[in-house]
Amino acid sequence: MEPGAWGRWSSATRTRWSAALRAAWDRARAWRAGRGRPTAAGAAADPFTGLADLRPGGEATVVGLADPSGGDARALAGLGLLPGAEVEVVQRYPAWILRVDRAEIAVDDDLARQVRVRMR
Repeated sequence: MEPGAWGRWSSATRTRWSAALRAAWDRARAWRAGRGRPTAAGAAADPFTGLADLRPGGEATVVGLADPSGGDARALAGLGLLPGAEVEVVQRYPAWILRVDRAEIAVDDDLARQVRVRMR
């Protein structure tokens, strides 16, 4: 074997690095596919994600709020962002434009980060 990047490493080291690189590539591919943020190794996967993790065109179902007792809860409820509501992200910048039922609403980053969703 010619001396190169893998040529000087033991077979066990090559196997460990190959597995780590493959896992990182799989997490990046899942992120690009819109399945949420990758979790740390060994951590339990959260079935819900934040609305802020969706990209334009992403659709999800609202499951709750990060802080349901806060004052933002009333504002979000008034906009129709209640548990069970179907949401589609239309745009993220300069303001969040969301399609909820047949209405389009605008929210700022702070409110968008409060909403917990389940991806469809």
